[in-house]
Amino acid sequence: MVIHYARAEDPRVADVFRAHSLILRYLGRRANSPAAYYSSIEEIFNASAHSTSPFLDVLIDREGARTCTEFVGKFGRRTVEAYKRVSQGLASDNMSAVFDDLVAGPPATLVFDLTSIPQRQRWLPLLPFTLCFADPAYDRELGSPTLSSRTYIGNEAHVLAVDRADYDLGATIYFAFWKGDGTPPDGYWKLNVKVSPADGSARRDLGIAGTRSAINKYKVLGACAYPIPIQNLRELRDQSTSLSESPARLSPGDRLQVRVASDAGEIELDVGIVDRPVMPPPAASYGLAILRNADAVATALFSTAPPPQVVDFPDLFGDLKAGHVRRRGLFFWRFASLNPPLQSKPFAYLVKIDRTGGGQVPDSRADFEGSASL
Repeated sequence: MVIHYARAEDPRVADVFRAHSLILRYLGRRANSPAAYYSSIEEIFNASAHSTSPFLDVLIDREGARTCTEFVGKFGRRTVEAYKRVSQGLASDNMSAVFDDLVAGPPATLVFDLTSIPQRQRWLPLLPFTLCFADPAYDRELGSPTLSSRTYIGNEAHVLAVDRADYDLGATIYFAFWKGDGTPPDGYWKLNVKVSPADGSARRDLGIAGTRSAINKYKVLGACAYPIPIQNLRELRDQSTSLSESPARLSPGDRLQVRVASDAGEIELDVGIVDRPVMPPPAASYGLAILRNADAVATALFSTAPPPQVVDFPDLFGDLKAGHVRRRGLFFWRFASLNPPLQSKPFAYLVKIDRTGGGQVPDSRADFEGSASL
């Protein structure tokens, strides 16, 4: 079972989502940026108690309020404050469903393996366990310098950055753009991706599958990090801006252009496609030692240079601005035991041996950790 979950919403934004479709319908295309959206919202809610706005009539009726004043007292000021935060770039993740076509930030996923117990045959009473661990030494190897492009639009510097300079075909590009002071750029911005083949043939546009847009132009917010999985890139239909079912024809040596543009200007940069994996394996062996009884130790799990199950980012947007992206590899190993210990009793110890021969091993029974139920 896989559960996809969203980041916790700002409490001031929680009541907005029930009404945002009506707000968009009322404003139409006038609100083409978070700042313009907030400005229009503020004008609406600053209307008098006897406003005859059809938007307010519908919304007040929908929310069970009897007057404009009652509605504003219940929802309006929180709504205005929430959209003010959006215009300042402080709640982009919460409001991304309104303004952008890509899903912001690294995807957040929980995976639960559920055991199926057969009803008509015998089965062993195995208790499943999950070992969760990280290696700070490996995390330092996962970090990478960013690649960025700085352009002046008007009198202000604008920056576009990606998390590394080269990618393999299974990697994900993470990008963000902002003004020189780290705040969201003004205006309405769209993303476009192109490929320049290594064989010298003509550059062509690509689309991104799994977005809210059916064409190869994607609304994006400034001061907000987005992923572009390379496996999600698609070729376009002939003489069209719509996506085909064909994956992008990419080869090592090709160059991908990431470009964001508004009416005021554009920023772009190129990244390379390489044949070697850009995510290194850990230069270590890991093993899980478990206590069988008072005097015996056994090996439940063992692996050399295993890939992590999850790669997390402590502060993706902050690191893109700083010029170096930190990553954290998380390992989730599953196993079963016929003789599970009591909770909080000494049970397991993670053994590590690195390529120099150093590592960590238990010195005594007190070094073993107990298990915990979730």
